[in-house]
Amino acid sequence: MFYFVLPDRFANGNDVNDTDSLGGDTDKDVLRHGYNPRHKGYYHGGDIAGLRSKLNYLKGMGVTAIWMTPVFKNKPVQGDGTIAGSSSGYHGYWITDFTQIDPHLGTNEELQTLIKEAHTRGMKVFFDIITNHTADVISYKEGKNSYRNKTQFPYKTAQGETFDDRNYVGMKFPKLDANVSFPYTPEFLNESDKTTKKPNWLNDPIYYHNRGNTDFQEEDEDHW
Repeated sequence: MFYFVLPDRFANGNDVNDTDSLGGDTDKDVLRHGYNPRHKGYYHGGDIAGLRSKLNYLKGMGVTAIWMTPVFKNKPVQGDGTIAGSSSGYHGYWITDFTQIDPHLGTNEELQTLIKEAHTRGMKVFFDIITNHTADVISYKEGKNSYRNKTQFPYKTAQGETFDDRNYVGMKFPKLDANVSFPYTPEFLNESDKTTKKPNWLNDPIYYHNRGNTDFQEEDEDHW
């Protein structure tokens, strides 16, 4: 019996990490640390410690497996730079580091302890790992982000020859060039963003479709 849990919304076992353990004023620095329990779009304080404290509760309900939403380190806040126009990565979908637990939730060591304690109760722990997108650190030199389809804007090799990505499923892609191969020309929002992701290969813009934002219609729904 699976119990699907969003750790940030479940139980707060350690209020020290509410602002990602970096301190700062809870209200003044919201756009830095992303913690604002009064707003549905921001971190609310739940963490691995809170989940550990409820293991007996879950066991008592007959739960045999805990399925967690993504717990890896996220870009804390994305948006237009205002409280109303931004939100935090409490959901785990803006990952920057696939090797580290998000500091709002705890540490790698705490997660290992959670898993061991769950196992002693006969419960498995499942990770929800998203690999089709990461944090927004790339923009486009064209200054636009509406979706550009493959019919009008096909992929191109580094030499400028068009190709269909569907023909390369399970195969090595042709050599790509960030300035030639895509409908939009990717560029990083900030200099520090060029090296912010782990593993390091995620920092190469050729590994993103660079077609703009999806509106969940037809072809671009498939890309999502």
